[in-house]
Amino acid sequence: MKNFRRTTIRLFLSLLITLFLSNCQDEEYEKIDQPKSLLQTVSKDDAIQFLEQQKNRSLTSKSDQVTSLTYDYDHITQEEITNSTELLTVIPLLTNNAQEYSRVLMVTIQNERQTVVYSMYPETTMNTSNFSGTIMIRTLEGDFINGYRVKNGENISQFFSTGSTNKSSGAIGLKEVVIQNNYHAPNYYISFITIFQMGSYYYNNVYTQLYHNRWNYGGSYNYGYSTSGYFDSFPCDQLKKAVDPLNINNMMPSIEWLKTKVSEAQNNKEFGVEVKMRMNPDQTYTNIYNPIESPNEFNVELTTGGTYIGGWHTHPSNADKMFSFGDVSFLLDAYINASDSRKATVFYGVVVNNNGSVNTYVLKVSDAATLQTKVDRVLNDPIYSELTEKEKYNAIHKKQAIIYNKNKGDLEKSFLEQFNDYGIELYKISQTPSETKWNKLGLNSNKTAVSSIPCN
Repeated sequence: MKNFRRTTIRLFLSLLITLFLSNCQDEEYEKIDQPKSLLQTVSKDDAIQFLEQQKNRSLTSKSDQVTSLTYDYDHITQEEITNSTELLTVIPLLTNNAQEYSRVLMVTIQNERQTVVYSMYPETTMNTSNFSGTIMIRTLEGDFINGYRVKNGENISQFFSTGSTNKSSGAIGLKEVVIQNNYHAPNYYISFITIFQMGSYYYNNVYTQLYHNRWNYGGSYNYGYSTSGYFDSFPCDQLKKAVDPLNINNMMPSIEWLKTKVSEAQNNKEFGVEVKMRMNPDQTYTNIYNPIESPNEFNVELTTGGTYIGGWHTHPSNADKMFSFGDVSFLLDAYINASDSRKATVFYGVVVNNNGSVNTYVLKVSDAATLQTKVDRVLNDPIYSELTEKEKYNAIHKKQAIIYNKNKGDLEKSFLEQFNDYGIELYKISQTPSETKWNKLGLNSNKTAVSSIPCN
């Protein structure tokens, strides 16, 4: 839901025209970026059922490759496919480590389920942006499908099966052929033709569409890997990019707008900026910032779900100058409702004026399961069972205000004490006339003071 403050008929008409034009643009974008697809998403439940069935079948077969694969079902994702509204189902292996990053990729193409094991072996450290190492694509049974040697994101050679097998090791013989690359541009996306070896469709209309159905190597969950663009795994990398003046799509104009609002003489209602992360036809991403003026003093309603990745808001003069429990709950909602490929980018920021000092903070999710458990435990406390949702949050916030007041103005320390085990991280902007930096805030080792770690 969204709140719009209609102050004049002229403003309303202007807004109506803007929305009409925006809708037309969105419709045009959908036609360009998302044509009717030959693909169908495999649901997470169907993917699990299929893999378990394959394991059971392999128990009676001569190959034990399928039964040796152990799947991390807790971290299945469904990730974007360019030029399609369908999603690629991605199941990581439990055996992943710093030397190997393997995932099962699953999608239905022309009513036939396609499944491969996609493995990345880095030369040094794992980084899906400008990756260097080898990529091997195999069947669940371990049969070779395709492979590449990659240097700084460029495919420099391709592997082909020779058809021979090493008698002692059982390894399949591979021949490596150098690829001529006149463009020398990193490959941030890989085509479904390459992944699923759809050569039988060569040069027909199916081939043409599948060539433009691509995947961006996906998220990295928790193996210490990072991905390209806004998909950087580490919050510090995301936040630095968000305020980088060289990034023309940075968030600083939105932050500065909110800073002017909390600095006004009458800071008696909330303002917000919801952030939508849109995929462009050229396979890049653009953040769309929608400023919102709320008629309410203590809340502003921002959109969550799908392509929305969170947003910013302010606190008025009469509110605590730090995140509330309701803000933490909103972060959880934004995370749960965001598309799987965008969850790592979800954030929630607040801009506050604390006695003339304007501070900017951001929350990021570090452990979604823990966050869900903690928020649910508070909301489901029996003492609130007879209250409406609004009354429940009001009661929780009154308790929180008392806790903040007891900390003698040290709101950062108080917040960290209250939410230290919630699976979230707190960041704060540090600004000079020439530079904007982020610091991660946490309690020191003996929990007596706030420590600040720069995002270098």
